[in-house]
Amino acid sequence: MEKEQIFNIIDACNMHRQKVLGVCMRYFGFSIDDAEDCVQEAYFALYNDLLQGKKIQNPTAWLYKVAINQGKKLVCAQQQKKRIHLHFYGRNGTGHWQHSLQSGFVRLDGHR
Repeated sequence: MEKEQIFNIIDACNMHRQKVLGVCMRYFGFSIDDAEDCVQEAYFALYNDLLQGKKIQNPTAWLYKVAINQGKKLVCAQQQKKRIHLHFYGRNGTGHWQHSLQSGFVRLDGHR
């Protein structure tokens, strides 16, 4: 597919950009910035897939689906980040990780 055709498809999808953004914000409770990241990633994926010659029957529906999938990935990443934070810092942020790190080090002479 030629780039002009791709841009025409993307321009047609732009009519739905605000709706896709709203879906991401409502569905996931995202801020405008996080929702915009999902939508931007969806447009990037749409462009790449069309450039590679993939046949997309309904680009608007495809865009919604990819934006929602990006949202799911972002939620997983945020949850993982939260789990890591809780693991290292504890629920009250007291820095329990310091003891874990100190007890994990072994000096070269065999002493802790």
